[in-house]
Amino acid sequence: MRDPLLYRLMMAIALCFYVAGFTQAQGYKYDPWWAYRLHEQKVIEKEVSLDSVHFRKPFILGVKHLPIPHLESTHWLNLDKKTVKWYYLKATDYSSKLSFEKAYFEKEVHGTCTIFNDLVSFHSTRFGDKLYLLGTHFENQVNFNKAIFEEQSFFEQTAFMQQAYFYHTVFKREAFFAKSHFESEAYFYNTKFEQEVNFSGALFDSLTYFEGAHFKEYVNFSQVKFDFLADYSNVRFERKVDFTDAHLPEYLNMENVKTKEVIDLSNVIVKEQCHINLHNTDLSKIKLDYQYFQLTFLPEWRFEKQKAIYGQIIQMQEYYGFTTGLQKVMREYKQLMYTEEYGQLLGSILNFVSRYWWDYGFRKDLIFKNTALLFLFFFSFNIFAFPLLIRDVYEMDSITKMTLALVKPAPKEPTPTQVILYKSHQAFLRVYLSFFFTAYIFFSIMIDTNRIRYNNQIGLLYFFLMYLSGFFCLLHMVNALLQ
Repeated sequence: MRDPLLYRLMMAIALCFYVAGFTQAQGYKYDPWWAYRLHEQKVIEKEVSLDSVHFRKPFILGVKHLPIPHLESTHWLNLDKKTVKWYYLKATDYSSKLSFEKAYFEKEVHGTCTIFNDLVSFHSTRFGDKLYLLGTHFENQVNFNKAIFEEQSFFEQTAFMQQAYFYHTVFKREAFFAKSHFESEAYFYNTKFEQEVNFSGALFDSLTYFEGAHFKEYVNFSQVKFDFLADYSNVRFERKVDFTDAHLPEYLNMENVKTKEVIDLSNVIVKEQCHINLHNTDLSKIKLDYQYFQLTFLPEWRFEKQKAIYGQIIQMQEYYGFTTGLQKVMREYKQLMYTEEYGQLLGSILNFVSRYWWDYGFRKDLIFKNTALLFLFFFSFNIFAFPLLIRDVYEMDSITKMTLALVKPAPKEPTPTQVILYKSHQAFLRVYLSFFFTAYIFFSIMIDTNRIRYNNQIGLLYFFLMYLSGFFCLLHMVNALLQ
């Protein structure tokens, strides 16, 4: 006769296995007790696919040791295995692909200090509780496209060695990327951050895209280091954004940025020059010292559009008192105006003259320096040419009288010493008369046209060039002194 108790026990065990098999086929909507431990080994070398799975218990991707002393975070894990049952892939090194596409983690997910050597996909994954990936290494691409984080997510000091994708991702709670490292491209296209997000101290070694992202709360980009390009085009900032001590990239795209508070870029660090695109952005909401920036325009942009942006930048520099930045933007604005009004060739000539003559009006001291150089040029040339100029171009009785009064006859039988003294006297006389002639013409307001001779056309052109150059210098010096 069968033992009723033993028979009932066997029937109960059979029923448990039947329910387990059925629930496994249904995607783990109801979790059998033996399914908590999915895999346990130090290295997983085969592809693991857990797509569309519903995990109702906390999940461990792999933990090396807890706590982790080198992580500067207060978000420590509390692994109390006596009271909490866990799903876990207890591996610290994943050498093959790992996919959780469209999975739903109802409880916490822990992957602190885990190494993923191959592709990892969390595409369209839903995280119902906190996600911990502190100090995790993604050696290959990682995909969080369209993922939803309903609770806090921690990526602090996480290393993304290849592309990191966050297309259309939604962070409903705080997101922490402090001191994370993106060695390759980082894509945050149309990502929505509904609570505060922290990128402080993060490293972006390649192209970084936040195009179309929406930040609803405070954003921290302090001490972030961008390498080449940071794209913030079409981004919306609902609250304050902090770029304090951020290392800006070579190219910064802030086209069509919408912000409710002023974005302060005046306390950033720029290696050389940051080329910035501010097209369609309200510049009254931007604060920057233009001495560290350079506006970029697309070739198809018209002059009026460029002129309008320069005008707003000039107003910004004046409003915030950025003197050096104001001078820089005014120089660029005048270069643009010369080219637009006078054409490429003549505009280039005028730009050259205005730049080196008085630095577009910002270096009045250059006027006196360049005047002295011009006078020295004409004086040096006139040492050899002034006898011809007096005879064939412009007659000066005073020079003739000075010459007759100072010239001494050569000795009849000179000694070597007398020859040297005579030649020295002649040379000094020529230099003295040349200086007097040059100063008289160069600094004259008017000249006597009755004294002009037309015997030498080239000499006449040179004479008027000297006169007009001096007149031009004289006017600018008087203007500089009066101002």
